[in-house]
Amino acid sequence: MKRGFEKLSATVLGIGFLPLAPGTWASLAAMCAWFFISQQIDFSFSLQLVAVLVSVIIGIWSSVRLENEWGKDPSKIVIDEWAGMWITLLFLPSDSWILALAFIVFRILDIWKPSIIRKAEKIKGGWGVMMDDIVAGLIGNVLIRIVLWII
Repeated sequence: MKRGFEKLSATVLGIGFLPLAPGTWASLAAMCAWFFISQQIDFSFSLQLVAVLVSVIIGIWSSVRLENEWGKDPSKIVIDEWAGMWITLLFLPSDSWILALAFIVFRILDIWKPSIIRKAEKIKGGWGVMMDDIVAGLIGNVLIRIVLWII
């Protein structure tokens, strides 16, 4: 089966096929897209939430459909990094230093995978592909809020 839309969405328009660090590139693309959207429209809390939910739903759907074809948590699937990055940015100011901090924090959490994130990754199927990045995004968002509260 071709599964064109699933492959296009799971790889975030082909970023997942990049040979080096496709997850990092997808996170960077997500951060840039978030910034661009926030500069072009009134990216209200409700629109941000809808954008995140749509990316998570499409991510779970496409991951479930492609994991049988591509194997367990293949590096080609990078919509999980996209969704995790957007969760990290959810309801935060779109200042460039906050975006950069969010990118760094999310990538560290996604690569390092502290205990709770590693447990989320063990969920079977497409849910597991997405869940570790969802949890990393939630933790990243909280950490950035703590930094903002301190300063």
